[in-house]
Amino acid sequence: MRPRLPLIVAVAVLIARPGAVAAGEIAAEAASKDLSGAVGRRQMSVFDQVWNATELYRDESNPIVQDLDITGRFHDQYHWSEGGAADDDGWESRRFRIGLEARVLHDFTLKAEMTSAPDFDPFFNGFSALAIQWHPADSFLLTVGKQPARFTWDYSTSSNLHPYVERSQLLNEFAPDRSPAISMQGKAGRLNWYAALVSNTPDREVSREFGTFDGGASIIATLGYDLAEVFRTDAADVRLEYLHSEHNERSTIYNRFDDCLATSLVLREGRASVVTELLAGLGGDHGDAVGLNLMPGWFVNEKLELVARYQIALSDGAAGLTAQRRYERPAGIPSGDLYQAAYAGFNWFIYGPRLRLMGGVEYAGMNGHDAWTALLGVRLYWGPDSRTAFPVAYPYMDRRGAH
Repeated sequence: MRPRLPLIVAVAVLIARPGAVAAGEIAAEAASKDLSGAVGRRQMSVFDQVWNATELYRDESNPIVQDLDITGRFHDQYHWSEGGAADDDGWESRRFRIGLEARVLHDFTLKAEMTSAPDFDPFFNGFSALAIQWHPADSFLLTVGKQPARFTWDYSTSSNLHPYVERSQLLNEFAPDRSPAISMQGKAGRLNWYAALVSNTPDREVSREFGTFDGGASIIATLGYDLAEVFRTDAADVRLEYLHSEHNERSTIYNRFDDCLATSLVLREGRASVVTELLAGLGGDHGDAVGLNLMPGWFVNEKLELVARYQIALSDGAAGLTAQRRYERPAGIPSGDLYQAAYAGFNWFIYGPRLRLMGGVEYAGMNGHDAWTALLGVRLYWGPDSRTAFPVAYPYMDRRGAH
């Protein structure tokens, strides 16, 4: 274990510094604007200056290159788990990514972003993004190259914005990851859609950045609709999603089930939000599985959001469900056919969503085995994505494809 508690304490101290977090007072509002414009009516804070520095170039009159930005994120966290069979605790530098993004010829975006392995071992662990995007209109986006294989609300929501330290158990059973893919997304009125053809064998080695393409492929299709007028809420988004995987023994993602289904409803009204998502995996070697995630949230003020989550998953196989690789398996939770978990936590926005503290406590159980886990983490990110709208119901129509 590495003693990194001072890192989180130092970030927390920033909250109390007078004037140091002026932008944090407009957490939800400022994130939807260009930082230089958002602070035009006041003196720029240190945070404003640092985040503006990631924009290396911007000139809409240049016919070749319009934008050039440094992109990236750093996610660090601590966990303490206590189970009936074992205890586990430790720090983890969960994600570090850095790269460049350029908008060229007005209608194209080029992305290249390297990633480190957890705890920087190794420091260079391939590319998390290596893609070209074509966006001739705000209603259409084509992406070719290494990208997230978007399936479910849980995975499609960027780890930069995700309100929970960990994604859900059943989602992780599906084994999603970034991979070479061709994807298209669009919208027409209140309708939006997404489709992708994804390689099941991504490879992080430099010499095989786009994988070996011998582990089959997955097809993803999603359809969404804006129901805000029906529900009379600030936001109401419903989605139906389907994934079919032609996987084999060489597949490393989407290799558990032949077919996956998901449907979700995201509601947001004032300070309150709730996400409900149903998932199903069919045609698995160890049985089929179905799960439900209920995820309410409440903004106490502009800086503090309280969140909760309840998960339940069932399988018709005796060992059809696997406990979370982080925290739960080391605490002694085995595989089984009934999984339940309850989480209560917070997000403390220091500089809007760009820099936040997050934490919570989760209870998880599987067939009579259980564990408690306490989590505390720091999330920060920079680049064009840090200037997009927040909060986000669905990230599909962000033309830069933030994830």
